[in-house]
Amino acid sequence: MKLRYWVVVTGLLIVQANGAWAMAGTSLAAEPGKPLGEQAQELYDWPLGTLDLVNAPCRQYAWNHWFSEHANDVIHFELAPADLDELNGLIALLSAIEAPVKQVILYPGIGPITLNRFSKRQEGERLPAEFAIGSQPRVDRWFEHLEDGKFGIHQYDQPPRALPPTLSIHVGHDLVELDQLRISPNVKVMAHQLRPDQEEEWGELMAPLRAFAAAHEEKRAEYLQVPEAVRRND
Repeated sequence: MKLRYWVVVTGLLIVQANGAWAMAGTSLAAEPGKPLGEQAQELYDWPLGTLDLVNAPCRQYAWNHWFSEHANDVIHFELAPADLDELNGLIALLSAIEAPVKQVILYPGIGPITLNRFSKRQEGERLPAEFAIGSQPRVDRWFEHLEDGKFGIHQYDQPPRALPPTLSIHVGHDLVELDQLRISPNVKVMAHQLRPDQEEEWGELMAPLRAFAAAHEEKRAEYLQVPEAVRRND
């Protein structure tokens, strides 16, 4: 898709794409201390167990980056656990979500300075974790309205896969101890994928993250060989 023109007005991006006007922006999805209800789960068709995680006491702001021409299905949640035990509790809640795939992504840094324009964190405050989840039914409905599966320069033969329940952990944060993270084998673990130009700066820090992810995935491969009836309660 070729963007011909854009202007930002109080967080709203207006573009002209393929001769038609479109809009983009960021919407507030949740605030600290205000739990999301069943209406949110129904709206986004989240799997059971998602509300338990996104309503954890340490959840801060949540937001949705949207574009008027796209599915706009992903919601992002800031997480501010007070200690490692609370972080492991969030991992346990991720494990309990009734989704075929749920994943942890390990990042080497201490966390981003800011994630969205709604955050009201103190200067220099970093958060050790974020949660994000997409909605496959929303992506499916978006795909149904495409003309011959075309979206800009992209051609789809089937709907793209929505983002599964994903917990991002910043291992460089003071709160995080990599070897003390308790992650169930029913959760996929990955180390963040660096660009080639980032390897020199971050490659050494990524080595233990990659080793941790590889060891976990070996255990997960063994776990997946166990009959489902035996591991149903995981």
